[in-house]
Amino acid sequence: MNNSIVLGAELSWCFITENHDIGFGIFWKDGEELLEIVPAERLSANLGSIEGSIVCEKVGKYVLEWDNGFSWTKGKNLKYKYELVTKEKKNDSNEFL
Repeated sequence: MNNSIVLGAELSWCFITENHDIGFGIFWKDGEELLEIVPAERLSANLGSIEGSIVCEKVGKYVLEWDNGFSWTKGKNLKYKYELVTKEKKNDSNEFL
């Protein structure tokens, strides 16, 4: 996600995999450093959609990261959607990509 986020914006997400679990976390980018906002963890997105949201408490860039490093021998098909809504009700949304 390459959007610069404003203070108080709501960032929501939904994703599912067609087979096997996957790692997911959200980070805030501070220069070259990534600070963990939503702790990365393995999720069983193959059993149903994973949804969540946060209110952005820092201005800047947020990184949504999916990780298959723990089971790189098993391919994953990932479908995701995110939405960013600011206080002014502007949004940036991607239907399942």
